Amino acid sequence: MKRSWIVGGWLIAMVASALPSLWMSLDLADRNPLQIYVDPETGRPTAQLYWQFFRWWLPIAIPVSLLAAACMFLNRPADRP
Repeated sequence: MKRSWIVGGWLIAMVASALPSLWMSLDLADRNPLQIYVDPETGRPTAQLYWQFFRWWLPIAIPVSLLAAACMFLNRPADRP
């Protein structure tokens, strides 16, 4: 398997794994319980919203990245004299 296919699959998997977390974060920002995810005065997201996104996304992104790295390692070119 070519390395470009592995990297392409990894990028698709990373984007696909971020979509549910992004959807949940946007829903959380819309509801904004206790006014901690969106600043009520400016309407801008706070750092708490970004941290919540990463808390949902990293448990998926880390194993996907490790699997892609393992595939690239196992499919490295053989050293031929």
